[in-house]
Amino acid sequence: LIKTPPKYQILAHTHSHCHIYLPGANSEKLQTRISHKDGRAATLANSDKKPEEIVEEIYLELYARFPSEEEREIATKSFEDENATRKTATEDLIWALINTPEFVLNH
Repeated sequence: LIKTPPKYQILAHTHSHCHIYLPGANSEKLQTRISHKDGRAATLANSDKKPEEIVEEIYLELYARFPSEEEREIATKSFEDENATRKTATEDLIWALINTPEFVLNH
């Protein structure tokens, strides 16, 4: 099972003080869709876009808004993590955002 990476937990907590359980949110089917070689995460990761642009695009697609400065900073820094690749950082951000109350309550 995939868990929301700790570096993104702050993103979830900036959106709400409550916790929402998402049944099946960590399902294999969802992981397969997010990590698909022709999926959105792979397309963004393989693009010439800067990490800041990838973060902005993901926020616009998932939340229909731009990230706050704090969100942008946290998410962009994840691309610089020692063990991160552009693809894993992009996938992790998508996982983190779809597991927040903001996403669940608006979609």
